[in-house]
Amino acid sequence: MVNVLMERSPLMPQFPVDRSIEIKASPEQVYGTLRDLTQWVNWSPWVIAEPDCKLTYAEDGRSYDWDGEIIGSGRIEIVGEAAPHRLDMKLLFFKPFETENTTAFELTEVEGGVKVRWTMVGNLPWFMFFMAKMMANWVGMDYDRGLNQLKDLVETGDRGTHLKFVGKGEVKGFSYVGIRTTASMAEIGESMSSDLKAVDNWMKEHGIPRAGPAVSFYPKWDIGKGTCTYISGFAVDSIPSDLPSGFIGETLPDVPVYSIRHQGPYRHLGNAWSAGMMHQRAKLFSKSKQPSPFEIYENDPELVPEEDLITVVHMPRKA
Repeated sequence: MVNVLMERSPLMPQFPVDRSIEIKASPEQVYGTLRDLTQWVNWSPWVIAEPDCKLTYAEDGRSYDWDGEIIGSGRIEIVGEAAPHRLDMKLLFFKPFETENTTAFELTEVEGGVKVRWTMVGNLPWFMFFMAKMMANWVGMDYDRGLNQLKDLVETGDRGTHLKFVGKGEVKGFSYVGIRTTASMAEIGESMSSDLKAVDNWMKEHGIPRAGPAVSFYPKWDIGKGTCTYISGFAVDSIPSDLPSGFIGETLPDVPVYSIRHQGPYRHLGNAWSAGMMHQRAKLFSKSKQPSPFEIYENDPELVPEEDLITVVHMPRKA
């Protein structure tokens, strides 16, 4: 089916993806993890959203198929090997639409480890030509999530990120004080940390106690530009009348939500957000436009190790 589609549509719009990460391990160790397709379930940026999807491995170990209600279906095939420095693959999607893509891993020794480069030339159905740039950024973020999990898996033996699909529920309303910022996806972690420290310091200086944990709202994502607008701050009993310039005080009403609980470092939080969006596209819930999606940090990174950090992503839904 896929090959026929490709033959009928030779001018399918393409988009390139190129991401890399350094891992403290030998090329042989990393290559072995990549080459063993049964290991992909332990670091895949897609399977994490539907861990019980059907996986079928070829007897020769050179391919596997996946079939899920949430992540769709497809196949990965190894088409070229140059151990321990290169692995070429063909990536086929059957659902939600049919495409054939080429992808590769390049491993280069660097001081203290190996640089892993993951590339892809993706294809889109002709009627989705206008989404080429956006798809490059979407898949690029997926690759970043996968490479971060691969790094933790190889270096520590654990992927470093664990999701619990809490599902439908409700968050009771609360007031909060925060700072609104627009940052690139690459800078958001450092930017958000700086904003939370600024809000915390101001609250302490003015004797304003926290009424709950830290929280971040996400009113705007621009996938094409790779930026995000967020509001980060802390719950308060009441909003002060003398907020400094750049600060925001708002009240969240009671809101029905679809929730995903994440355990692990904040650098892996994209897994919870991506899973939530996949679950919404699979119609597990109907998204509400208001209020903005948000995350609540249930413990303090200054008090617990990062592997024990608990963050709950809440996606407002229609009741």
